[in-house]
Amino acid sequence: AASPDAANGEEVDDNYNIVDGKPVCIGEKTKLFEIDGIEYFEVMEPGCFDEADLSDVVFNVNHGDGNHAVARTRNKTLELEVKEDGVYCKAKLDKQNPRCVQVYTDIRSGLLDKMSFAFTIKEESYDNQERCFHVRKIGKVYDVSAVEHPAYEDTSISARRSGMVETESKRAAEAEKVEREKQLTISKIDYLLGGKK
Repeated sequence: AASPDAANGEEVDDNYNIVDGKPVCIGEKTKLFEIDGIEYFEVMEPGCFDEADLSDVVFNVNHGDGNHAVARTRNKTLELEVKEDGVYCKAKLDKQNPRCVQVYTDIRSGLLDKMSFAFTIKEESYDNQERCFHVRKIGKVYDVSAVEHPAYEDTSISARRSGMVETESKRAAEAEKVEREKQLTISKIDYLLGGKK
């Protein structure tokens, strides 16, 4: 059953709680890791999502990590929109599913206030002077996740009730990498230690 929100006229589905997020920042340089005091960076270049496969993306917590997906593009409980400054998402979390309710509660309370995403890289380049990986084409996006420790600090996620967005302000204590970033870091360290520093 859907009911109109009195505050802004937005139609709201009474069966779902809604969360809005920004799992991807485009054009923002961020530190990936550090080797022997030398910092290495990454930036998602404008247009990198132009050919990306977004056909079956799930919404997770910490990229799965023992949990199941709580929303999915394939069943239309997850929507993704690519904009100039990043990728935005809206997830509908089933009020009858205890796992979905817990995720929503954790987001509302600020326990989860950042996002990340799992993906494959179709094309990237490395700038030796900047020590920066430039991601130019994304292959496939597998998930977007609410996380405690994101790679990109300017990501965000917030919960809303009856169409009203309530922005959570609690910042992550440190930018430790989640599983997706760890996997990329390992491959990039191997690349650099293989004589490409």
